[in-house]
Amino acid sequence: PYTTLFRSFFGRIIYTDAAGDLLQLLPNAHRPDDYFQGGVRYDVPSALDRFVLRVKEPFGRESVTVYASTSRLGDIDTQELGAIFKVNTLPSSVATQSRARPPGASQKIKDSRVSRLSEFAETTVTVLTGP
Repeated sequence: PYTTLFRSFFGRIIYTDAAGDLLQLLPNAHRPDDYFQGGVRYDVPSALDRFVLRVKEPFGRESVTVYASTSRLGDIDTQELGAIFKVNTLPSSVATQSRARPPGASQKIKDSRVSRLSEFAETTVTVLTGP
């Protein structure tokens, strides 16, 4: 899967499996940068990531959520799980904590089209998995 975005942003990609466990796909241990250029295609996972997504039990409703902002995202609690990160933050708090401005978050994208205020976007794609 891929997407082309036309505006640069800071972001993270969270995968939620059918059991409700959250995994942070990007940034990850091999691709730690959280800045994404507008108009550039990003494959997830790519060869840079050194992981693959495999469908396994339990099957059911799963999702991929992208959090994006014109300033750095707030921190969430993660722990390294190979190439990706297990999210320890409660699922109901990930969006809120992502919107929180981290200390020293005055860094914004250097693009004259970007507002001086931070903008935030969130989008989710849901998939149904099965054997």
